[in-house]
Amino acid sequence: MSVALLGLVTADQIKQLCKLICEDANNPVPINMLQQQMLLALQHWVVNQQRLGLQVDADDFTAAIAFEQSQLIVCLQEDETIGDRVAKMPDKFKQPSQWRVFAEMTETYLSQLKGSGWVPLNYVIRKLAVPIPGTTYQTDEEQAVAIAPLIGEQYNRDNAKVYGILKQLCLEGPGRSYILDFDRANDGRNAWIAMHDHARATGTEQNLKPMPH
Repeated sequence: MSVALLGLVTADQIKQLCKLICEDANNPVPINMLQQQMLLALQHWVVNQQRLGLQVDADDFTAAIAFEQSQLIVCLQEDETIGDRVAKMPDKFKQPSQWRVFAEMTETYLSQLKGSGWVPLNYVIRKLAVPIPGTTYQTDEEQAVAIAPLIGEQYNRDNAKVYGILKQLCLEGPGRSYILDFDRANDGRNAWIAMHDHARATGTEQNLKPMPH
């Protein structure tokens, strides 16, 4: 069986499978907690690789990566307990002169929220749609933000979530018309690009380059 198929099951399903194997009435096979954790680490790694459009090769899953993924699972579970409570939503965008601060605060806010596959939501509004080949990233999170695909079902869900946040923040100010143009599609990325490009064109934000669509 290809290890890539682990991307089709959840962590809870793996735990349930381990339990069934251990408790099988005819041929029970003991699975200890460490073995179960390694299976969960493998599943987590496969899901992340697939989410970021990276190759899934069982030979790449080393003992070091297994340990790293296990630690990451624990950290993510701890983060989930506090979740969005840590992130402070920016003030609403009501004046054109507020754009620079609003844009920076919004990117910071989205970076503290997790989308599908635990990729920070600021990937949806990143400047480069296609990452520069050969770029070296300082952290796995930085890489995830830079390379997460801007297509597919998971992106569509995250994009809609970002749109909902932007709509809440911009509906009462100068960004209203740019937001509502993308209301039917729930398109957060292109709503952000429209506001960004308008700020550049009107001089609200100096030294900005057009964002790639």
